[in-house]
Amino acid sequence: QIRQSNTVQAPQSSAIDLILKPTPGNNFDAANAASDQECGCVYETYTTGLLRSRRLYRGGYTEVRMIHGAEDRSVSSIWFQSDNVEISVAIQGSQIKTSGYFFKGDDTLSSHSVTNAHPGNLAAESYNVYGIEWQANNDIVIHVNGAYLHTLQASQWTIQDGDDSLYLGQHMPSSQQLNLMIDIQIADDADLSTEIPESRVRIDYIQQWEFEIGR
Repeated sequence: QIRQSNTVQAPQSSAIDLILKPTPGNNFDAANAASDQECGCVYETYTTGLLRSRRLYRGGYTEVRMIHGAEDRSVSSIWFQSDNVEISVAIQGSQIKTSGYFFKGDDTLSSHSVTNAHPGNLAAESYNVYGIEWQANNDIVIHVNGAYLHTLQASQWTIQDGDDSLYLGQHMPSSQQLNLMIDIQIADDADLSTEIPESRVRIDYIQQWEFEIGR
C-alpha cells in the first residue's frame, strides 16, 4: 500500500526519501477493498512511498540522481505511465531492467525488457545518475553516470507495421503524454519467509528535457 507518510524530506537535506517498511498493523483489506479485497497478498503488511509528477511528459531526456534501495528483495523504479503505455527502469540488487509495455484496455499488446548488470556504484548510500532518453522513434536509451548502458528498441516493444488494426482507439506511443513516477516496491520474486527491513530510495534531483511537440 502506498502511503503519503512514506514520502518524506530526508533529514538535514533537500533530498526526498521514499520508504518501504514493514507495517504489521496496516489494514490492507480496508485500504484496498475496491481492487484487492480477495488478494490475500503476503506483502500486505508493508507500506511504501511514491513520487508522481503533476506535469505530463512526451519524449525527451530524463535524468534522476538517486540512491536505490539497498535491500535485494526491493525494486527501485523510475517509470512513465499513461492509459496504454508504460516505460520503466527497475533497479534490483546488481541488475537494471528496462521495459516497455503497450496496452489496450486490460490486454498487453506488446512488451519487451532488456536487463544488464548495474555498472554504477553499488555501495550502500551511494548516489548514481540514471539517464532515460525516449527518442523520437520510440527507442529507449539508458545511461548510468553518463555512460551508455543499453537500448530498448522500438521494434521490440511497440506494435509494428501491419498491426494497424490493433491501434484503433489508441494513441501511438510517440504521441503519448506520460506521468513520471519513482517508487520502491517488493520484488515479484522476493522471499518473504523473513521480514524485509526498512529500505528507501533517496532522490537528490530530477531534470527533464522535452522534445518539441510535432517532432
